[in-house]
Amino acid sequence: MPNPKTIIIPYRKGSRFEVKDTEGIDYNNNSKPLFSFHHMKKGAKFCLSRCEKKEKSSFADTLLNLSQLTWEEISNKPKDGLGYERISVKSLKSTLPSSITEEVEKVTVFRFSDSGRMAGIRDLNIFHIIFVGRNHDLYD
Repeated sequence: MPNPKTIIIPYRKGSRFEVKDTEGIDYNNNSKPLFSFHHMKKGAKFCLSRCEKKEKSSFADTLLNLSQLTWEEISNKPKDGLGYERISVKSLKSTLPSSITEEVEKVTVFRFSDSGRMAGIRDLNIFHIIFVGRNHDLYD
């Protein structure tokens, strides 16, 4: 994982995210993640509401498993397990909500099944889930 001082992450400014350099910011990677759906558009193509019952169950199991680990532990997991990968916003097959500024260049992606992915943005210990893809269809 890159040095935290070189990572650019989003921060809240009112109801929008803005990107800031992380110099001097305490990541607190020893904290456990919290999950938010605040920026997910209900009913949209990449919304959890479009998933089938089995997919929702797998999604919930993944959130439960992730919530038991610290961010440090998660960062050491493989991306095809409970780990994650960072992808370019340009690779997404949907645009970010207007609540997220254009300066955000990457999102974090977790797997919740063989073909299911959730993409979002980490804000300290909160992971804002923005998109849920079911069939490898969320990004290129």
